[in-house]
Amino acid sequence: MTHATAIFDLSLALEAYDAGRLGEAESICRTICVQDPPPVDAMHLLGLIEMAQGRLEAAVETLTAMTKFQPDDATARNNLGIALRKHGRLPEAIAAFENAVACRPTYPNALYNLAVALTDTGNRGSAIEPLRRCLSHAPGHAGARFLLGDLLVDAGDHEEATAHLERYLGENPGDVDGARMRLAQMNRGPVPFSAPAAQLDQLYSSRARDWDRAEGYLAHRHVGDALARLLPRHGNRILDIGCGTGLVGGLLRDRAAHLAGIDLSEAMLSVARQKSLYDTLVRDDLASFLSATALRFDAVAAAAVLIHFGDLATILPSVANILDPGGLFAFTVYPNDKGDRLGFGPCINPELAKAGCFSHGSAYIEAIAERSGFKLLEQGEVVHEFSEGHIEMGLLTVLQCR
Repeated sequence: MTHATAIFDLSLALEAYDAGRLGEAESICRTICVQDPPPVDAMHLLGLIEMAQGRLEAAVETLTAMTKFQPDDATARNNLGIALRKHGRLPEAIAAFENAVACRPTYPNALYNLAVALTDTGNRGSAIEPLRRCLSHAPGHAGARFLLGDLLVDAGDHEEATAHLERYLGENPGDVDGARMRLAQMNRGPVPFSAPAAQLDQLYSSRARDWDRAEGYLAHRHVGDALARLLPRHGNRILDIGCGTGLVGGLLRDRAAHLAGIDLSEAMLSVARQKSLYDTLVRDDLASFLSATALRFDAVAAAAVLIHFGDLATILPSVANILDPGGLFAFTVYPNDKGDRLGFGPCINPELAKAGCFSHGSAYIEAIAERSGFKLLEQGEVVHEFSEGHIEMGLLTVLQCR
């Protein structure tokens, strides 16, 4: 293969990679890499392709080999660090990012990735210095700006944290990282109406592939079991809001004459479609759908959905408007009774608050339900989810439309 041919073929491989045709791109790269020695650009791209395919061990091997041919390539070392971090090999990932920074001290992405890897180890304080360096070279780096503010909150430096988070919001009003919630946690800003749609879409898109295999998540069972117990056995029109991959739908399909699902995440809906549980699936945000739909239902399910909304004063009336009299609304939230039974706020668990979650008081829900045209049928604490060494309680509520 001539040099000119290799360059042309590499451009075809890049085009295929950018278009998501990973198999085609890999085949072209492997043909190019038959040369001795293999062209480093083709090896680099092959490593990226393997990483995109989820073949992390192969990606690490390829990118490691590439850095031996070209040891001063900071970009390759950075990408090697990304592959190692995804593979769970944090000490090696940190070393790769440090090598990338040594090759190019002003490399913002390598400095940011180094900081992220350091936070993964639990050594959050050590991530502050590389983040400051990153922002000195790239002041508009959104990820670094938010993470530095986030770390400074934990370090107790609320003044500087507020400055970074407010600047982040000024430059990134979509707030994909949840800066407004962090400001509210410090009492430096109002409690948001809801988690940002961009944050939720990113969060659940990253979890969609493994959502059904997640151990310890129980919210869908509580909601599904409550409605299955209270609804007639057949003929119900059921709406599953925040349906995700269809876990609630699987529990209620046999009781539904028509089962509709709505979710913000296309990745989650894609998994749900493969199950063929729903008669209708819609991608939309909850508030827009509830205000626009002309459909009527006998029951609405919302497992781990209202956790992403603060004030429920507009959501509950909108749900009541699409239920026939006697219709049921079953949902879970995180309880706020240890704080304020009559109110709501950022989730008491700070890690859940960072993920866009709120806590709601039981008396607050009862009052909003009463004003929205509901009667309280059931309410009680349940195990919402659990992981090794930790149980997260939830509040299951079942309302009936008057």
